[in-house]
Amino acid sequence: MTKINVILGSVREPSMGNRLFTYLKNNRLELEAENGIQLTFIKVGDYQLKPYNQPIPPLATPEYPNNLPENAKQWVNDVSDADGVLILAPEYDYSIPGALKTALDYLAKGMDGKPV
Repeated sequence: MTKINVILGSVREPSMGNRLFTYLKNNRLELEAENGIQLTFIKVGDYQLKPYNQPIPPLATPEYPNNLPENAKQWVNDVSDADGVLILAPEYDYSIPGALKTALDYLAKGMDGKPV
């Protein structure tokens, strides 16, 4: 079965993304049955990630992700477990939210070959 992570990329509670996230979560069983998929719901804000500040980028780090803090390792493992990712995020001044950018910085090889 195809595993899809639905990621809420904003940390703001009163947001349209959060409403859509909640709607999808509330209709999970129907969506999974109709599409033959397994959905996992992830909120970026739950991981309390600090900005990526390692000496070299994740792709160039031989011990990645073992050298990361526990919360970042958990984020990488949770996202890497899926076959694809659906990201719900607003546009902030022509870009993505800072919390989402921080979270994506940690992923490196965890996203190889995955549709987003």
